[in-house]
Amino acid sequence: MGSASFLKLVASFFIGGFILLNINRLTAHMNQDANRRVVDSMTAQTANGIIQLLEFDLNRLGLRVNRQELSIISAAPHAITFFSDFDDNSVIERVSYWLSDSTAASHTENPHDCILYRVVQGEPTMDLSLGVTAFNLRYYDWFGNETADTEQIKTIEVSLEVQSVFSVDDYTSTVFYHTRISPPNLRRY
Repeated sequence: MGSASFLKLVASFFIGGFILLNINRLTAHMNQDANRRVVDSMTAQTANGIIQLLEFDLNRLGLRVNRQELSIISAAPHAITFFSDFDDNSVIERVSYWLSDSTAASHTENPHDCILYRVVQGEPTMDLSLGVTAFNLRYYDWFGNETADTEQIKTIEVSLEVQSVFSVDDYTSTVFYHTRISPPNLRRY
């Protein structure tokens, strides 16, 4: 075997190895991208479920309650309690939302996630979700001024952040949600 043939053989091994290495990198990148998309999708679905329930409940705040001062029991930056006949059965229920601290979700990989609780009078406490990292509420009167007076609240600003409860290759998916809800039942007083 001549030296030229040997050099061709070494060069072909080198080129083949380089091609295999690039194929391996491409496959790893595609797998990582697919995993991130799955995590993003799961986080978005979790956030969407919370958002739909929260919007439904807050839009029915004060439904069939006779007076404003009886509609909202407490309004805090990370919790709210109010009365509503949200399920249209002519029974006024007490509804509460509050965010736990991060120790309540210590069994997940995400050190920042908490549990958002929802309680409807007469029903067991519902853990809406692990993965909520922020649940902030601000309250406004008729004129758009921030207020803490439950009798003056006409609009509720909701800020929600949901993260995946686990990470993939140090990637944590995050969904942000921000809106203002003006419950029609508070607007009639």
